[in-house]
Amino acid sequence: MRKFTRFTLNASPALVLAGILAGSFPACDSGGGDDGSTLPDTTGSGGASSVVTANNVSNNASNNSTTGIFTNGAGGETSSSSTGEGGAGAGECGGQLVDAEPVQVNLLLVIDRSGSMNDSADGFESDKWTALVDSMNSALDGISGQMSVGVQFFPDASVQTEAGCEVPTGSQVAVPIGAGADAVDDVKEALSASENTPSGNTPAAAALMLAHEYFTTGAGSDLEGENYVLLAIDGGPNCNSDISCGAASCTTNIDEPELPCENCCENAPEACLDDDGTVEQVEALADAGITTFVVGIPGSDQPAYQAVLDVLAERGGAPAAEESPKYYQVTDSEELSETLVALTSELVTSCELALHEVPPDLDEVNVFVNDEVVPKLGDDGWEYDHSTSPPTIVIKGETCATIETEGVQSVLVEFGCPTIEIPK
Repeated sequence: MRKFTRFTLNASPALVLAGILAGSFPACDSGGGDDGSTLPDTTGSGGASSVVTANNVSNNASNNSTTGIFTNGAGGETSSSSTGEGGAGAGECGGQLVDAEPVQVNLLLVIDRSGSMNDSADGFESDKWTALVDSMNSALDGISGQMSVGVQFFPDASVQTEAGCEVPTGSQVAVPIGAGADAVDDVKEALSASENTPSGNTPAAAALMLAHEYFTTGAGSDLEGENYVLLAIDGGPNCNSDISCGAASCTTNIDEPELPCENCCENAPEACLDDDGTVEQVEALADAGITTFVVGIPGSDQPAYQAVLDVLAERGGAPAAEESPKYYQVTDSEELSETLVALTSELVTSCELALHEVPPDLDEVNVFVNDEVVPKLGDDGWEYDHSTSPPTIVIKGETCATIETEGVQSVLVEFGCPTIEIPK
């Protein structure tokens, strides 16, 4: 599972925004590195190599090959010299570069279009819906062609009645996840469609259930790669008519405390806060291996709602912080835009490399970042994820953080030379 880097919303945008994936990079130069070390040989004495790098990126930030545990091709302090005497040999032992690329990312946007999204909020120059659409469009422009994306709204205008609690049953989402610029255009068109003007209540649990069905039994079950949900919500989830509640858990009373009804949910139970039902659906997604990001738009900062969103963020597998607010809380339109761009950008800058073939020897594999070998062991090294076949290489710690926040020129995987490891 991908390791996510937490970021602070008041950080410099240059540090917050991860680089976007570029096309395949050429194999590293077979000449010497900056320190005179020998870099991986793209041919090798063991036969022709299949020359592919991981499709990682540079975002024009300063690439710092000393961040994390990169060492020079000769192994530095963590291995022996390039003669192959206990080290990888960095191109001198007949190793060959192999096909490896970041794991495909599939993202379903689950978007709150309840009536309160028409409201304005402090820090927003427009209503919350317009700010969300503009911010989402900016994020989508950044990932166009680099990530597969789709969208589902709640409530859904295609089935909405006066109660405003409807989401389609089954497994068909509003815009199925697709790849490339066309998919991004389809999502942007749906966001801007007049029929999706906000109205109704907040059936988040039903929308998340639909997302689960889509990924597990519907068309989304055929997608390759890793699946994610981004839940954007501006209040507390409700619309479960099977529950009852007191005034303290009635979203009508919470949102409009000046109303004369002591418990407005006595005659309208669908307005009860559906915390348990929504958490249950996020947990079902997590059990299916699907991570959920939770973005709270102003209106969700009521204490009762914040407590629910904190649990959703934890159970979803991608909390923004260890203390409340644990979800991605935004307070103005600029933060909303930065958060959506940062989350989508980080997803396409992967520290997980999918191999196209099983290594002949798992103890003869090395990873190079910016032409520098990354020793395997240690918090900042790499490891195998054996839940896939072939196994996935997962880069960890500060080395991963460099890839995600600064960008790198190349990531190479080499078979056939003893793995360089930091001594235990």
